[in-house]
Amino acid sequence: MSQITADHAHGGESFDSHFGRVDLSPSNTRTPAGWGGGLMAAFLVLGVLCLAATAAYGFMTGDNAEEAVRNAWLSYHVGVIVTIGLMLGCLGLVLMMRATQAGWVVTARRQMENVASVLPLSLLLLAPLVLSGHNIWHWMDPGAREHMAPAKLQYLNTGFFWGRIAVYVAIWSLLGLRMYSLSRRQDVTGDKGLTVLAQRDSAWGLLAFGLTTAFAAFDLSMSLDYHWFSTMFGVYFFAGNMVGGVALVVLILCVLRGAGVLKGLITPEHFHDLGKLLLAFTIFWAYIGFSQYFLIWYANIPEETAWMLARGHGGWENVGKLMMFGHFILPFVILLFRKVKTTPGLLALFAIWQIAMCCVDVFWQVRPVLTIGHGTDPVASTHFTFAWVDVTGLLGPLLLMLGLVVWRIRSSPLIPIKDPRLAEALNHKNYV
Repeated sequence: MSQITADHAHGGESFDSHFGRVDLSPSNTRTPAGWGGGLMAAFLVLGVLCLAATAAYGFMTGDNAEEAVRNAWLSYHVGVIVTIGLMLGCLGLVLMMRATQAGWVVTARRQMENVASVLPLSLLLLAPLVLSGHNIWHWMDPGAREHMAPAKLQYLNTGFFWGRIAVYVAIWSLLGLRMYSLSRRQDVTGDKGLTVLAQRDSAWGLLAFGLTTAFAAFDLSMSLDYHWFSTMFGVYFFAGNMVGGVALVVLILCVLRGAGVLKGLITPEHFHDLGKLLLAFTIFWAYIGFSQYFLIWYANIPEETAWMLARGHGGWENVGKLMMFGHFILPFVILLFRKVKTTPGLLALFAIWQIAMCCVDVFWQVRPVLTIGHGTDPVASTHFTFAWVDVTGLLGPLLLMLGLVVWRIRSSPLIPIKDPRLAEALNHKNYV
């Protein structure tokens, strides 16, 4: 087998790899002319329409007007958390691949960078919540604050809360744009030092990413019921984001391959390893989810069990069973087969399924808080509800993000064309 060097790869528009001649011309490394324009417009327009429909639901009048407003905001909040989680999953993947100097993933890494680079959208998505946060976080209600412990008031106060959120988004945006800009600069200059710089920044970036992601989980989701606490919730949030991030990258690569590009650049070998990652993070999510539940069940502390009790009665237990089967057992069994992981079409189907399960997971976390925190019995007062606003609230932020991702895909090469480890990626093969 001939050794292919990076310099050889960059010297022309094609070269020989272990799997044959690979086309590096723009016809294979960029989207076809006109591709994605209609898709991007459709995503953005439909996203705006979904947000408008969600807002319209919130303006319903009648005896249930207050509940309609809260339903609309909570549904929107589900969409915001899902969307931010997918972007964070891709950011985590980029940082991990950079820090570990992973060569096999180079040709797939650009799509992770594309998704991570649109993290500034988080600021736009979270901005409306500043005006109506009391509809989501009950502790923002002045009446509820009178009954809160002084220690919690020091942390859960509006100014400090939104200040923390701003810091999280700033760090995420900085990291996402930094990784993207270094990679794009290398496309132009071919400077190998940019790879070293990206590796160095990913080292402190992983630490900042881990801390901000954990605290964002506490603030955006766990504090919806300020009585409840869990030391594992930050890791649970991270695990779900990584499942969604890997699944989204798989789906994007499958769509691009269907457009007739990335031939020889993304092979069944790459999909095989991405499938392994999807399986690994699926197992990790299930492990953390079970561990969190088991520790709460074993300790049997009222402040902890109320959250689980609210999701174990009134129809919510069926959602939990759906996640147990659909988010873990089914993908675990299916993704064990090499054929599934090496067949792009099959892997794409399970990627879509896992993204849907991530949405169900966030819905299960957020929506039962309609009455929790109002001093009522969680078992007696919580019942499963689902309305069309739950669909529009989810799709609005998600479609806006996908529209921006398509814009990124259209505006840059589909792979890091001058990365020094490109040859390693093109010669990548699984031996087990």
